[in-house]
Amino acid sequence: MKKVRFCTIGLWVLTALAAGLLSAPPVRGEVLAIPGTGACEPILAELAEAYRRAHPGDRVVIPPSSGSGGGIQAVLKGEAQVARVARPLKEEEERRGLVRTVFARDAVAFAVGRQVTVAHLSARQLAAIFSGKIKNWKEVGGSEGNIRVIVREPGDSSLIVIQANLDAFREMVFAPSAKVILYDRAAVEALDKYRNSIGFVTLSSLKWSRGGIVPVALDGVAPSRKNILGGKYRLVEDYAFVYKDGIGDTAKRFIDFVFSPEGGKVMEENGLVAAKRK
Repeated sequence: MKKVRFCTIGLWVLTALAAGLLSAPPVRGEVLAIPGTGACEPILAELAEAYRRAHPGDRVVIPPSSGSGGGIQAVLKGEAQVARVARPLKEEEERRGLVRTVFARDAVAFAVGRQVTVAHLSARQLAAIFSGKIKNWKEVGGSEGNIRVIVREPGDSSLIVIQANLDAFREMVFAPSAKVILYDRAAVEALDKYRNSIGFVTLSSLKWSRGGIVPVALDGVAPSRKNILGGKYRLVEDYAFVYKDGIGDTAKRFIDFVFSPEGGKVMEENGLVAAKRK
């Protein structure tokens, strides 16, 4: 009796499988984690989601920021196949077999909190604000209000871009009252929180904002994709993948997707300039 029952159940399962009533669980590919800079974290998270929809068998994870250096070390130690960076490789990193492939360009924007009425600032005014010489928004044509300065740590990729392009920032000592923030997302959150604040963030990271942050024009030039393409806006940051030869199939497919028309569309919709593959 037990044998008949077993055979009956077994026959039902085989019949159901043949009819498509039951199916085996989908085969999952490898999990690809891409650690590194917070500067391009929001756009890569969106690219990863778009990739997932096109490749449901693969999984791409964009962990919280560990900095460009942290991502590079993860690749060198074999803890990650691919890293995300916002700076060039150092000579010693290149000697260790790392390859850097730029996939996008983004603007580094000076941005202000929601109560600030100033829409544009000169490089000279910005230097005076960040050094603490100008402390009230009325001194630069705004409404009465003490300026809350938010800055990044030495070596931050956005700060490096600013220092490379604005002479007054190269040897600047920030105002003693300036609040130092370590991560891009935290910088956006601080600008949202302090309504009379000013700081600098990447343009694409403004998608993390709750709507209270406004980028300002630098010397009359807005930090827009159009002005990046036209070469008018000076503060531009390159985003790149870093890896060694021999990456896995999922990594290859994801990088191919980023450089595809679909990936380029995602980046352009977020104000970035998609790079051509070299």
